[in-house]
Amino acid sequence: MTSVRLKRLAVAARVLLVAVVAALVFALHYLNPRSLAASLAASVKAHTGRELSFGEVRVRFLPRPALVLSDVRLRNAEWGSQPLLAQFGRVNADIDALALLSGRLRAGVVAGPAPVEPAQRHYRFGSIPTGA
Repeated sequence: MTSVRLKRLAVAARVLLVAVVAALVFALHYLNPRSLAASLAASVKAHTGRELSFGEVRVRFLPRPALVLSDVRLRNAEWGSQPLLAQFGRVNADIDALALLSGRLRAGVVAGPAPVEPAQRHYRFGSIPTGA
């Protein structure tokens, strides 16, 4: 009896895993990556007061779901000495898959190489809260 229960439990766990992965792939495939990136930019604006603009946007699935933004520009404050605070060639914003399945965008880690053009050299780049 115990081995039958273990087999059923293993099958149920596999079915659940496949269903979660399929739902995630479905959500990321049918959601507009540009609208997800616009939501990220709005969150950056709300938390920093600075405009975030970007070029191409795509979704990466592995090793974890992420938005990949190219030609990313973070505008400086109006009182700043340069129009751009920083410019990045590419930035990856890891997506919280469970939050996305419930209809919320939550980016856990926003990472990229050093800024292409750090206009304000005294600014310390760190993490930017991106979700509610």
